[in-house]
Amino acid sequence: MKILCWNVRGLGNPRVTRRLQHTLKLYKPQLAFLIETKLDHIRMEQVRKRCGFQNGMDIATSGTRGGLCLGWNETNNLQAGRTRFKFESWWLLQPTCADVIKKLWDEKSDDALDKLESLRVGLKASQRHRMNKIRGLEDRNGVLKVEGVDMEIIIKDYFMGIFKSKGVGNTDHLLIGVKRCFDEDMNQLLVAKYKDKDIVEALNSIGLTKASGPDGFPAIFF
Repeated sequence: MKILCWNVRGLGNPRVTRRLQHTLKLYKPQLAFLIETKLDHIRMEQVRKRCGFQNGMDIATSGTRGGLCLGWNETNNLQAGRTRFKFESWWLLQPTCADVIKKLWDEKSDDALDKLESLRVGLKASQRHRMNKIRGLEDRNGVLKVEGVDMEIIIKDYFMGIFKSKGVGNTDHLLIGVKRCFDEDMNQLLVAKYKDKDIVEALNSIGLTKASGPDGFPAIFF
């Protein structure tokens, strides 16, 4: 799937709209996400459909800034995949966490991998009912809002802020004085096959809640 993400910096100018149409025709993305459209909802919907995206979501501009558009083709059939398991460190603060882990651990055989797999499935199932539930959000002043309308405003303001263009300065000075730091001996050391002691040293050197592996368990679990 081809996805186009573009800060268009305003689609009010017909020339910019034609440039967008040309880019879409050139790359033929199945999904396009446009930032800083600076158009109201109705106008953005018209532009989106002229660009060939009959399906989409449009968020109007806030004054003279902002505006978002997500468009996709009618031929796209998307399926939501399964979420990857990740052990959340805050579970350890729950009074029942240790009992749940011990119960799941004792249910399996002596094989450690089987026990970890049982833990992964069991913990994911016990936390599934908590997913997709947002009970409240804090606004910019730190005031907790629990009403749906208030939370919608907070979410909209947040994404308007992170997608607002702030310009890009000259970054050439960041590379001045950068020299080669690795010689051939150091490179051979890096590509060498790791040993068991290397795994233990690496595990002990990282933060307790950092770098969870494919099984979803961070260092703090072990």
